[in-house]
Amino acid sequence: MQLFDNNAINRAYLHSALQILAEYSGGVFIYVYLLKAGISVALVFCTIAAWCIGRLVLRQMVVPAAKRFGLRNCLVFGTVVDGIDYLILGQVHEPSSMLIAYILCSSFGNCFYWTCYHSMVAMLGNAEKRGAQVSAIGFIIALNSIIGPLLGGFLLVHAGTSYGFLGAALLQFLSLIPLLKMTNVEIAKTATVESGALRRARRIYFADGVTTASGYFIWAVALFQTLGESFTSYGAALAVAGLAGAIMSLGVGRLIDIGHFSKAHQIAYGFTAMALIVKALGFSQPWSAVAANAIGAIAAPLYWSAMMSNVYNLAQSSSCPLRFQVAAEGAWDMGLALGCLIAAALMWAGFGYFAPLAFGLFGCAAGYILLQSKPN
Repeated sequence: MQLFDNNAINRAYLHSALQILAEYSGGVFIYVYLLKAGISVALVFCTIAAWCIGRLVLRQMVVPAAKRFGLRNCLVFGTVVDGIDYLILGQVHEPSSMLIAYILCSSFGNCFYWTCYHSMVAMLGNAEKRGAQVSAIGFIIALNSIIGPLLGGFLLVHAGTSYGFLGAALLQFLSLIPLLKMTNVEIAKTATVESGALRRARRIYFADGVTTASGYFIWAVALFQTLGESFTSYGAALAVAGLAGAIMSLGVGRLIDIGHFSKAHQIAYGFTAMALIVKALGFSQPWSAVAANAIGAIAAPLYWSAMMSNVYNLAQSSSCPLRFQVAAEGAWDMGLALGCLIAAALMWAGFGYFAPLAFGLFGCAAGYILLQSKPN
């Protein structure tokens, strides 16, 4: 039974199921693994910022490549390079040239992958069903956030880091199979992106970058340290949170599709703000950190559905969704880099996690105001 009548979206989401499983069995451990490799907390946050800057620069290669080889082929390329990232990461055991190689390879593959993926979904999706389609991804994310961390934590502890990240790479490569049957969408040689929609998308992405820096990346490091830097405990905490997220993942998308935009945004951003507050206040104790992580998992699919439904519709209505995403996503990189650099400076100066985690509230508030305002 098909999830939607749109076969292209079904294939894209089958790919996503495998790719997100790779992300949750390997990707969620990347920056906590760097701590175990002897890299300081401040340098880990600088590494994330460097990754963002690399994406910002290298993304300019996506449109020329897509014009020549097609959007689907560039998405396949990004998927392969993202799999290679895991193989390189397994060889990082200290601050060294391998860390630099990982940052460069990850930036390269990641900007190709996500820019092409978002463009493909924006082009092939249905605007009238956008909320339900995007929230289906939220459900896939929530489901894999239960299975993936348990699998990844087990492999990293019992098979070693090289084999643990090899498993994530193999899942990433398997996700290629549904893509190979998708249409290789051609990209127009020239196109003009509407400036008003682009400004709106950039602002939404920048706000999301700031929110994500605190609520995901900085939080991951804080949680890992609170749980004694144990891959097993960290993976179990993520899995427990995933149970809560799976239950909540489909509701907001339906509200969006039947026209309750304001209510959907209030619920999604209200939960997200509450999650950031609880994380900032409860990071220091294992029990409160695990509880805060569960609240964050409830907020994540709601937030994703509310935000990305808006962005995908803006991209689809533009003359070239790929050019639109290339121009807009750089704002996400800047917001995330800003949040991580502020966190690095605070941690280097001897401050705790409260301020870096609370800083995400600025992004959350800005995103809510943007989505509630009328496009101009």
